[in-house]
Amino acid sequence: MLNIYNYIFYRFYFQYCKTTNRTKSSSAYFAVVSLTWVVLFNIFTILIPFRNKIPVYPDWAAIIPVVILLLLNSYWFFRKEKYLEIEKKYANENPKQRERGGVLTVIYVVLSFLSLIILGCL
Repeated sequence: MLNIYNYIFYRFYFQYCKTTNRTKSSSAYFAVVSLTWVVLFNIFTILIPFRNKIPVYPDWAAIIPVVILLLLNSYWFFRKEKYLEIEKKYANENPKQRERGGVLTVIYVVLSFLSLIILGCL
């Protein structure tokens, strides 16, 4: 399971490194933020059926899960520069693997976003 999580992080990281002039650490940070949002889409989608059973909290309280997940992801990927280990692990992908991984990651992100929107409207 962590391999999938790490791979999705790598795809974000690879894209930021490829398309910007940022350092590796700042690309890793942007990848962590992107991955955090996608995971939050999934968490909120799972919680949709329970929205009438969850107590109402002030709007500012919604930031708490965002901060917690961002801190956990940051710790996971920046501790001992793990993002560099992940980069090394997936750097030798052949073009076919890279293309397939990129397409699957885009599908995952789009489905995560759409599921939140569609189920949230029901």
